[in-house]
Amino acid sequence: MFNICCALISELKVVSQQKEAEISELKVKIDELKVTAGRDAKAHEELQLSFRQRLHEKQAELEHYRRLGFVNLIFPLFLRFAMIIV
Repeated sequence: MFNICCALISELKVVSQQKEAEISELKVKIDELKVTAGRDAKAHEELQLSFRQRLHEKQAELEHYRRLGFVNLIFPLFLRFAMIIV
């Protein structure tokens, strides 16, 4: 009976050590995923900022052309075309 108890205890120790090793590996993976998630979040923020800046620039450009009006944009081109024909 004593031998059976010692064998069970030894087996439980082995299983416990295996589980501890698995837990340690999972903790390492969690840390790696946290680092990756942090990088991804930073890249996402940078892309959003870049997009907002480009959007702002394009909106300002569009507003500039709206203020000039269609005639002010086309008339100089028309004059150039007219000079080529003459």
